[in-house]
Amino acid sequence: MLMRHLWKFVVIFILCMPLLSLAQNDILFEATFDDGTIPDTLNIQFGTHEVVDGNLSYSVKNGGFLVIPDGVAWTDYAIETRLQITAGSVWLQARTGGDLCSGYYLTINHDADLYDLSVADRDCHFTVLEVIDAAGVSADWLVARIEVQGDQIHGYINDELLFSATDSNYTVGYPIINIFPAKDDEAQVQFDSIRVFDLSVSEPIAEITAEAELTEVLIVEETPEIEVTPEAELTEVPTIEETPEVEATAEALVIELPTVNEIPLDDDPQRMIETLQSFGLIPTDEGQLYTQDTISVSRIGAWFEPLFDEEVAQHVVMSGTIDFLPYSDMESCLLSVRIIRDEVGVAQQYLDVGLNSRNEVFVGESADNGHYGQATQDGFLTDLHGNFLFIVYGNRLSVYVDGQAVFQNVEVTPREGGFGVSAIESTSYSVCHITDIWAYTFED
Repeated sequence: MLMRHLWKFVVIFILCMPLLSLAQNDILFEATFDDGTIPDTLNIQFGTHEVVDGNLSYSVKNGGFLVIPDGVAWTDYAIETRLQITAGSVWLQARTGGDLCSGYYLTINHDADLYDLSVADRDCHFTVLEVIDAAGVSADWLVARIEVQGDQIHGYINDELLFSATDSNYTVGYPIINIFPAKDDEAQVQFDSIRVFDLSVSEPIAEITAEAELTEVLIVEETPEIEVTPEAELTEVPTIEETPEVEATAEALVIELPTVNEIPLDDDPQRMIETLQSFGLIPTDEGQLYTQDTISVSRIGAWFEPLFDEEVAQHVVMSGTIDFLPYSDMESCLLSVRIIRDEVGVAQQYLDVGLNSRNEVFVGESADNGHYGQATQDGFLTDLHGNFLFIVYGNRLSVYVDGQAVFQNVEVTPREGGFGVSAIESTSYSVCHITDIWAYTFED
C-alpha cells in the first residue's frame, strides 16, 4: 500500500521491504504447547485442561475462557488459533475491557453449524454484525482468526475472509478465547497453537542506507512528502486491584457455631443482626453493616458482580432474596464472600451460597489448589425464590433459607476477601436477580 502511493514505477528494495513486513507481524503472544507446558501469560479460567501430545486439551461444563492479561493495553492486533472442536462453541474475542465481556467476537458454533461476527457491551448484550450458515462445520482442525485494526474488524476461517465490519466502540483491551457447551453438555476443544500478532502501523522507513541493494530504479519524479499522522491516544482502561490474600495459619480462629434450627426473619437488617446475636451466632460487639438494593445478572458464562466498593472481611453475615430464572440445568445464582481475585479481576478463591436450577440449596468453596468443593440440599424450596442468610465465622459456615437451617457448622477455609453476586448461566435469557442484599462484618 505504501509503495503504491510513493512511486509511479515499481521499485523493489531487497532490504527495506522485508523489514517493513516483519514490523507489522511481530508476535505479541505465542503458545504452541510443543514442550508440554502452558505459558504463565495464559490465564485459564474454569473447566479442566492438560497438555497431551503437544495440544492443549480443554473441557468445561458451564463455560470458561482463556485470557492473556498482558493484552490489557493492546490496540491493533490479531488473535489466531489452530483448534479442533469436538463439542460446544468457541468465541475469539478482541479488545475486551476489565468487565471481561465487552469487545468483538468471532464465533465458531460447532453444534449450531454457524459462524458469526458480533460485538458486545460491558453488560454482555450482543449485537450480531454478520452471520454465516456453515452447515456441517468441520470437526477437523481449523484455523480461526479475528483482526482489529483501527475501526476495521475482520474474521477469518482457514485464511478465508468471512467477515468484514466497521465499528469504533472499542479501541483497546485483552484478547480472550471463550468456550461454551451446548445445552446440558460439556464443551471439548483442543488447541494446537494460540498466537497474537501486532497489527499496529509501523513508522515509514525514512532513509535507505548505502548498503541497500536496488534491483531497479525507475523514479521519474520527486517522491511526495508523506505526512505521518500521530498515533491515536489510547483510551484509559480501568485497572482492577488484586484482592490481597490472607493465608490461613495455625492460629486461625476455630469455633463451633451453636445449633439453631430456625431464625425469625425481619426486613430490617439491624434487627436481624440483634436476633443473631441473641442466639449466640455472632459476637455482640459492634460491627459494620453494608447494604445494596438489587443486583441482576443475565449473561452467558460464569460471572460475578462485586459489592460494597471492594470491602473485605473474614467474619461475615450475608443475606439476600434470590429470584432465579434459569434456562437449563447446571446454572446457579449465588451470594459470594471471601472473594480473592487475580490481577485481571477474575475471582480465584471464593465461598458461594445460593441455589441452582434444580431447586437445590447450594454451597461451594474453592480451595487454595483451585479445587471447587460443593454440597447441595433439596426439599427446602418449592420454586426458585427465597431469602438466603448465612454466617461465616472463622472456619465455620451455617446457612438458612427462609429462616430454616439447611447447613450448620460446615467446615470452610478461614480467609479474608471481598463480596459479590455470582452466576453461572448458559444463555442471556437466564436471570439471577437478588434484592434486599446486606452484609454485616465483625471481629473475633
